[in-house]
Amino acid sequence: MKEIRAVITISILFTMLGGCASYYETLVAKYTPPAKQIYSREHNSTKEQMLVKAKRALLLEGFQVLSTDDEAGYVSTALKNWKLTEVQAYCEPFYLGFAYTKTEVAFNVVVDDSTIVIRSNVQGKHRKETLTCVSRGLIEASLANKIFS
Repeated sequence: MKEIRAVITISILFTMLGGCASYYETLVAKYTPPAKQIYSREHNSTKEQMLVKAKRALLLEGFQVLSTDDEAGYVSTALKNWKLTEVQAYCEPFYLGFAYTKTEVAFNVVVDDSTIVIRSNVQGKHRKETLTCVSRGLIEASLANKIFS
């Protein structure tokens, strides 16, 4: 009787574990991470005015401007520690909510006579493992709103 009970219990456990594994594989197979986000918006200011606004917004957000060229119309920042959420970015293969998961963000802003383009570079780490991270576009839109306000 005990042997039959043990066999039944083991069968149930394997069935449950197999179900969990197949459910996880289904979730992973269905999810496609977002493409690299580039935010673009038209503006009515001069290129010089937009570059000044972009530099100001980046500095007020705590970013260090690494390079800028007013003639070419770009601003690039250094990476800044910024704990992003799952809503803001996707990092494979770890969940951003884990305590040991860290993210850093840098921005590139390119301005011409009629358009501003903002692109982020998101780098992630979970303990010693480097993560592949992609912004979902919210941080670029947030920076654009600060530049235009």
